[in-house]
Amino acid sequence: MERKPKRQIYGINVDMLIYGEGKKIINSYSFIEEVAMDKEIEKVYYFGDLDYEGIGIYNSLSLKYGKDLIVPHVRLYQELLKAAKKPPKLRTNQSEVPLEPFLEHFDEESRREIAAILYDGKYIPQEAVKFVPEK
Repeated sequence: MERKPKRQIYGINVDMLIYGEGKKIINSYSFIEEVAMDKEIEKVYYFGDLDYEGIGIYNSLSLKYGKDLIVPHVRLYQELLKAAKKPPKLRTNQSEVPLEPFLEHFDEESRREIAAILYDGKYIPQEAVKFVPEK
């Protein structure tokens, strides 16, 4: 990201963007304190694929580092739901994970949509959202 103050991604000011490379982020996230350079971290907005594995990563991070610190970027997930009217079938076998810790952050309609996608064996990759820089 460009080093500009007040950089936003779908309505949320973002100071730093971390690419987590799947499950690797669960163990490597602890480096955030070093990268933050003595700035207090108030909130970390998680965004990953909308599938059991992506939600499982969120669950692990929020359990390990705190559900008040790690939260889903709800607007980005809502954009995923808009972008993928016909989500594809999962091509890999994924174990179901508890959905409630993730879904509790969403409105009822989004909860239903997300649960239906997952229960139907479908998913939405995070790349379905187009990032347009906000001025």
